[in-house]
Amino acid sequence: MKSKKSNATKKLIPALLLGASSLALCTNAIAAPVAKATKAAPKTTITHNAFVRALIKGKWGLGLRARYEHVRQDNALKTARAITLQTLLGYRTGKFHGFSAYGQLEAVTRLSPRTYNSGMGTSPSKTRYSLITDPSMNIVNQLYLDFDTVYKTRLRAGRQVINLDNQRFVGSVGFRQNDQTFDAIGLQNTFLPGLKVFYAYVNRVNRIFGPNATMHQDAQNNNTNFFNVSYSKWQYGTFIAYDYLIDNDKLAGFSTNSYGLRFHGKAATHIVTFLYTLEYALQNDAYNNKTAYSAHYAHIGLGVTKYGVMVRADQETLSGSKHAAGKAFRTPYATLHKFQGWDDVFLTTPATGIVDSYITVKAVIKPLHGLVLAAIGHNFASEASSKHFGKEVDAMASKDWFKHRLTTSVTYGDFYGARAPYVDTKKVWLTVGAHFAG
Repeated sequence: MKSKKSNATKKLIPALLLGASSLALCTNAIAAPVAKATKAAPKTTITHNAFVRALIKGKWGLGLRARYEHVRQDNALKTARAITLQTLLGYRTGKFHGFSAYGQLEAVTRLSPRTYNSGMGTSPSKTRYSLITDPSMNIVNQLYLDFDTVYKTRLRAGRQVINLDNQRFVGSVGFRQNDQTFDAIGLQNTFLPGLKVFYAYVNRVNRIFGPNATMHQDAQNNNTNFFNVSYSKWQYGTFIAYDYLIDNDKLAGFSTNSYGLRFHGKAATHIVTFLYTLEYALQNDAYNNKTAYSAHYAHIGLGVTKYGVMVRADQETLSGSKHAAGKAFRTPYATLHKFQGWDDVFLTTPATGIVDSYITVKAVIKPLHGLVLAAIGHNFASEASSKHFGKEVDAMASKDWFKHRLTTSVTYGDFYGARAPYVDTKKVWLTVGAHFAG
């Protein structure tokens, strides 16, 4: 049976939060005139000066990230090449009676000839090329108001990045040059030691394809609720419970209710340190979704680390159906590039689901000043049938310089398709990033 909510129920909590923040703003706005009327001119001046200092004594940040990306596929599409530059300029004010604000401008600039398809209608004359999802744009990436209240509670309202846990369900897709952001009201409490409670009401999701995208992939109106509670005080790991109720006005297939439990951590012995992950989630159709279904997600992982070298094996399962399409477990607002191979072959879960079995080897080479080397081998198979989708090998070398002010990386992804529509795909990324703050 579909999980439904009335409009009144869906909007009750956001309305209360908006009302609370509006009341706080009005209280501060009224305070100065009242003080002035009661012979408090010096205090008004002090308050005014404190407000100005909070505005001008903030912190700014500048981030630059240049990337060369090369994509070659074994199909009719032409090889794609792109050089792009991401520029992020942000400013965070100081605090004034618990209030502070943050704004961030973003520019994605093409530095090479347009020999790539940036996707979702943003380059209609270049569809003969393979996909590189970095369209050019100039946007307000983030703009929000924070209010730090009592008992370590923070209220945040506006356009913001939301990254929950390992970003498997909710993330900013930080690998791409344009972030995925959320127009939302978020509430976070960390009063009890080790316990973090997070809630967000999301009114709009701004996708990585930018404001010129078509097919409802520019910005999507939502009445979505994210609930996430984590406890990290136990020495062996962190427990997480979550419920993500997505109500997408335009893309009904995104409207789902996903709820689950996650545990991850590590345990040190005299020989090695063990790493482990256990997670299970259920999903069903919700709100305006026209396909009735239920699906499950599972992740199990075990690894060891010693002398800066980590080796671990994981298996991630997203269930599907061999009888009907639209019944596979989906995570539309995840940072999908982090999962199921860096070649991004499985951004949409296959109808019959997917089982991703993979081994990761990662090493930090201290004699080479912290050079990081990583390699991952994937095997992809259908969850609901005996089909084999393919294999992928990913590798990366990265290095931070000048106390993380400069980052460099070389990344390679090689997918071997076992059957249509999955074709052999090779990708290369060369990335240089610089970060400045003041």
